[in-house]
Amino acid sequence: AAGAAAAAPSAEAAALAEADQGQTGINSGRWTREEHALFLHGLATHGKEWKKISEMIKTRTVVQIRTHAQKYFQKVAKNTGGPVMSTSKKGDVVRPARKLRKGEEGDDPAVAAPAVAVVTAAPASS
Repeated sequence: AAGAAAAAPSAEAAALAEADQGQTGINSGRWTREEHALFLHGLATHGKEWKKISEMIKTRTVVQIRTHAQKYFQKVAKNTGGPVMSTSKKGDVVRPARKLRKGEEGDDPAVAAPAVAVVTAAPASS
């Protein structure tokens, strides 16, 4: 009985995902565990090549995958305290601007510091 109860949420999630597909075969709403596992595998295999990852995940569009990646990168950054990775292929990392301490250069209140700083990673060699 415990095994059947444990399987019920997964079966329910699958039924909801199937209902969300409609006639197109594209899911909307929450990602299933299977879709997220495919996303992680695609990210490891193809990096930020969203079109290639979308070929692996037949139930999501390229835009849905890119949006999922953005939210995933934000969650990882929040949990690790690291920078938020950009979804662009250029390898940019968006970092919060460092707050200046009292007495440091640029401590002029008339000049506001930018909200974020963009750091561009060196291009990968081919």
